[in-house]
Parts: sequence; structure tokens; C-alpha cells
Amino acid sequence: MTQKFLKEHEIIAVPFDKGIGICLMKVETYKSKLQDILNLDQFEKLKKPRKNAKNIVIKEQERTNGELDSLVEEGEITEELCEKLKAKGAQPARLYGLGKVHKTIIPLRPVLSMPGSPYFNVAEKVSEWLSIIPESKNQCNSKKISDQLRDLKLEEDEILISFDVVSLYTNVPVAEAMQEAADRLYSGEFETPPISKETFMKLLKMSSTNVVMATHDGYYVQKDGLAMGSPPAPLLANIWFK
Repeated sequence: MTQKFLKEHEIIAVPFDKGIGICLMKVETYKSKLQDILNLDQFEKLKKPRKNAKNIVIKEQERTNGELDSLVEEGEITEELCEKLKAKGAQPARLYGLGKVHKTIIPLRPVLSMPGSPYFNVAEKVSEWLSIIPESKNQCNSKKISDQLRDLKLEEDEILISFDVVSLYTNVPVAEAMQEAADRLYSGEFETPPISKETFMKLLKMSSTNVVMATHDGYYVQKDGLAMGSPPAPLLANIWFK
């Protein structure tokens, strides 16, 4: 009954960005807010070259799997690792929005669902390797900040300011963040992955750049910035801003 009501009235249930709950939004309003994000310079709409062209998701699976096969042929990764990283029966990465209900106009936070996509297995593996870097983890939370500020006493000429970063993930310089992460991982402080630094960069680039995603307006590619929802994204963002 709920699904029928929402469909008949062209309403969509949008999950909260923070906390547990949903807000109801007109479908056209939701699409308009999501389109504002897709209109940013970081995104580019993909057009089908011809009617009988191969499905873009199949092409992406063949491309990523082909790159992995090439790494095996070059002796950069083992056949066993290659089979673990390869995509099989891939589904498109899907972009959707979470409602920022704590803000007046309820903007959307873009989230990319990557499980099952051509990039997901590689993304999970590089995230596993990156996670040993201490800077990749967020060491702070609301309680910790509250505890630190509880006994803080300001002078009469002092004020406390907090800053909000707008669209953090989509504005991270990906190439620079990936290089910083690779330099840190291969600095000699940690046990390195069973691949060379150059191969690690290739896998990181494969999973974090030019990701093709399904949206309400067809397929788009994210040319720059990190995709929120991509496994390496929070690790790369933390390493870059630390």
C-alpha cells in the first residue's frame, strides 16, 4: 500500500544523511537536486555512440578485466590475485542521494553504490592495503570533540568557530591524493602489498577514477573528485587532509 501510494503521488522516500529516518520528497524535486550535482564539472554524461553499441557496463567489465590480464602477462600480479579482482556479471555503480534534513533547503549528499560494479573487487583490495596507514582512519568523533571542548574556557575577546566543508569528496584532487597515499604506503614504515608501487597506483587509479555510474538521467562518468561510497574514498580523503 505504501509503495502504491508513493508511486501514485510521484513521491520518493529519501533516507536521512545523518541519523535514522526518511523524508518524503517529490520525485521531480529529488531528480532536480541530483541533477544539480551531476551538472558540476566533475561529471560528464555518456552518450551511446550507436543504437547497437555494446552495453557500457559490459564494456567497463571487459576493460577492467583486460587491464588485470595485462598485469598478469607483465608479471605484475599473480593469476590468483587476478581472479579475485576480476568482475563477473557486473552491475552498474549507482548514484543516489541522501537528504541533508539538518539544512534548510534539504540538499542531497551524493552516494555511489559500488558493490557488484566492475571496479568493486579492486576497490576493496586497495582499501584493505591502505587501511594499515594510521592517517587513513578518522580518529575523531562527536563525543571526543565534546570531551575536549567541555573544559575549554574562552577569553572575552575570543570566539569558537567551526567550519563545514562543502562537497568534500567531489573536491578532493584525486591524482594528488593517490600519489600521497602510495608514497605513504611504500615509505618503508609498513608491510607493503605483494605488488610494486607502480602496480598499486594502477589498481588504485582503476578503482577510483573515471567511474561509470547509473543515474536517473542515464550513465555518467565522474572525471574528478572522489566518489562517496567508493571503498578507497574515505581513506584517500583522510590521508590527503592529514
